[in-house]
Amino acid sequence: MAIDGNATTVKDELRQSFEEARAAFYRVLDRIEDWQWNLPSANAKWSIGATFAHICGGLGTVPLRMTSAREGKPKQWMPRFVFDFVNTMLSRKLGRQYDRTSIRRYFDEQYAAAVAQLEEVKDSEWDLVSRTYIQKWTVRELFAYQPAHIAEHLESITSVL
Repeated sequence: MAIDGNATTVKDELRQSFEEARAAFYRVLDRIEDWQWNLPSANAKWSIGATFAHICGGLGTVPLRMTSAREGKPKQWMPRFVFDFVNTMLSRKLGRQYDRTSIRRYFDEQYAAAVAQLEEVKDSEWDLVSRTYIQKWTVRELFAYQPAHIAEHLESITSVL
């Protein structure tokens, strides 16, 4: 997806990508049965449930990342090995905490918060830089990454079904 151009076009393209990612999330979630939730995904670190939780958690970072961009200050910056450990363990924990029904609600909440952040982006903010966890992204890159992140992890689920 091109993320160059005026703010209206960028937002329209990003909204479309978010909608497509949401539809794909629902399609994959609806394909699995309850008994498959704890099966391994193609990512050796996570079960199918943990992978769904990771997708939701990724969307949930958008507000913090936008705060970092707007304030021009790093948020929760950490070494890569710390990030990887926390990311893995939190996704596993949430994968055990949620089931297919509750993960849908969690996704809907995180998705709505991310889209609300997108709607609030001003023309002057697209090139601001967010430094959060281990990533350094412009606001454009932050929003373009979310649907790609969802697609990447849905593939790690569908490839084992």
